[in-house]
Amino acid sequence: MKPYIYRHKGKQFFNIFWLAGNALLQTATSVGLTFQMNAVFALNVQAMLFWSAINLGLWIMFLLSNYFQGAFEIRLIEEICLDLRTDQAVRISHFDYQTFHRQKNSQYISQYTNDVFTIETKYLTNLYALIANIFRVISSMVTLAFYHWTILGVSLILAGLLLTLPKYISKPLQKANAMLSASNEKLIFGITNLLGGFDVLFSYNRLHMLPNLVKTEAKAYAEDKISYTQTEIKVQNSISFLSILAQVAVDVITCYLAISHIIPLGSVASTGNLSATLFNSLSQISNLNSQIRGTEPVVKKIAFVEADGSKEGVSKLVLENSPSFEDMIKITDLTYSVDDKVIFQDLNLKIKKGEKIAITGRSGLGKSTLLKIISGQITDYTGQVAIDSQGIDQFSQQNLNQLITYIDQKPYLFTDTIKNNVSLWQDNVSNADVTAALTSASIDFVADMDQLVLDNGTNLSIGQQQRLALARYYVSSTPIALMDEGTAALDHMNGVAVEKELLSDPMRTVIEVTHKLNEENKGLYSRIIDLEDLMK
Repeated sequence: MKPYIYRHKGKQFFNIFWLAGNALLQTATSVGLTFQMNAVFALNVQAMLFWSAINLGLWIMFLLSNYFQGAFEIRLIEEICLDLRTDQAVRISHFDYQTFHRQKNSQYISQYTNDVFTIETKYLTNLYALIANIFRVISSMVTLAFYHWTILGVSLILAGLLLTLPKYISKPLQKANAMLSASNEKLIFGITNLLGGFDVLFSYNRLHMLPNLVKTEAKAYAEDKISYTQTEIKVQNSISFLSILAQVAVDVITCYLAISHIIPLGSVASTGNLSATLFNSLSQISNLNSQIRGTEPVVKKIAFVEADGSKEGVSKLVLENSPSFEDMIKITDLTYSVDDKVIFQDLNLKIKKGEKIAITGRSGLGKSTLLKIISGQITDYTGQVAIDSQGIDQFSQQNLNQLITYIDQKPYLFTDTIKNNVSLWQDNVSNADVTAALTSASIDFVADMDQLVLDNGTNLSIGQQQRLALARYYVSSTPIALMDEGTAALDHMNGVAVEKELLSDPMRTVIEVTHKLNEENKGLYSRIIDLEDLMK
């Protein structure tokens, strides 16, 4: 967390200085009690009222300062949390396809929500509370030293014990915190999985199972939460017990000194307040330190990422001069297996620039897998896929994406405007560019480019979603299009029109996986390849 804290070092120093000021004000209210109580014992009403007014003024100053400091601190914490979430997005933006998919979306969501919330409440908030308590301890000890060195000496010995002993009882809290974070991720994934299947349960009259299924997921989380809370309470109570023993010891010594006329009787009230502040602050320091240490597994999951994405697990974003496609795509001895099941064995294929290839074959043969290999989404194959004699493994993924666009049969649409879904927020894409792309994709259902797409296209048919994905491709205008059943959900007339527009462009190289070839467009394909025949 240090890089995030140093990122706002000016505000950090100001906040720490303010916390020190608050500690001094709080200590001053305790010292004022000495003069107030001495006036009581002297039966001096005027002096008692004077010091009561002074104390009231100090308390008002402290409360006002504490309020504004708290408001400043929460803004600082939220700025750091904003950095955490933004840097997570930076980290993800440098992932390659396979690295991103090593985790489920629910795990990433948990990092943005649960993990950042844990860091906010258990680390950052506790860190500033820890600093505040350290200042209270220092100011209380210095003040106690002015009353009598014996009080300070005993306080130092007890403070050492109070800071040392909790280290041996706080280790289980780290383990419990890591377990709770994992349980959070599991709960989010489980609930997302079940709610995502609502339509299936509805159609098969199995919705009555939903409460029990959710209960099972939530019960596991509840048990882990209970275990964590029990561990936290044990640590807190152990520390509080030590604090109470220390306060009683200091009170006994102070009372003895007052009875022996070594210190004024009014000092008993002040030293009682100061010792309570001292040992309560020390117990909180131990407890807060335990909670901060307990968040270490969560903090490590959200590692700091340098601006160039050079940390482990990320690839640098390298956009060289725009690559060109001049000759052919050549697949040589391609072999790929999944869980010991051979998908391809020594597959060979050449596709010249400008060719329009239709790949057909039965389901499960590997047609979509072949497109994902060519597009660079799948990399753990043997053999070679080359563009103009250069293996695609020699391209950065960003440069490969400048040559190839993979058009999925079930495209993802953002909850945003039509324009942003098509342009993907590119500043250099004009309204005219978007309009031209919509026309090329035979889109006749958009009246306004600011029209909203809702929840991954729930207000659009599958065919309309596919045409928006094709419009997205026309905006990118890469020379190679890989279309995976990209028109399967379109009605016959629109399907023919969309395919004809794409296949008639001599500058585009199109590789289309399809189960349904439109008779009207068969003549536009350079070749129609049955993948099963190709693998024989």
